[in-house]
Amino acid sequence: MKKIAACLLSFSACLLMAPAASATWGGFISTGNATGIGNPSCAPVSTGHMACAVRSGKSVIMVNEFSGTKWGTWKSLPGAVSSDPSCTSDGTGKVYCAATATNGDLEVTVLSGGAWSTPTNVNAALYSATQLR
Repeated sequence: MKKIAACLLSFSACLLMAPAASATWGGFISTGNATGIGNPSCAPVSTGHMACAVRSGKSVIMVNEFSGTKWGTWKSLPGAVSSDPSCTSDGTGKVYCAATATNGDLEVTVLSGGAWSTPTNVNAALYSATQLR
């Protein structure tokens, strides 16, 4: 019984000495005034740096980056798409975003070194929306 009480007392002392973990949400930060339709997709570029893509009302992929403190300007990429984009990171600072092109092929763009590539059309004959993970 004394051993159990000593263990409980030691455990309680350890809990009291451990630092408390806490976090808070900050306010929302506007992504700008561009209008997207459908669901956006985002992926990490590096710590605190995100890249996002969304389909525009003109059926093109629009991309933007968050630097950790503010959003950049939305940029429309060439090439018409019929699905929402899906983005993923390769863990080395590159972000890949893909969507179904209006001709049914796969359209892919890559963020590398702070610049988005011109979308590449991959002959794929897709029958549903893409989803990268």
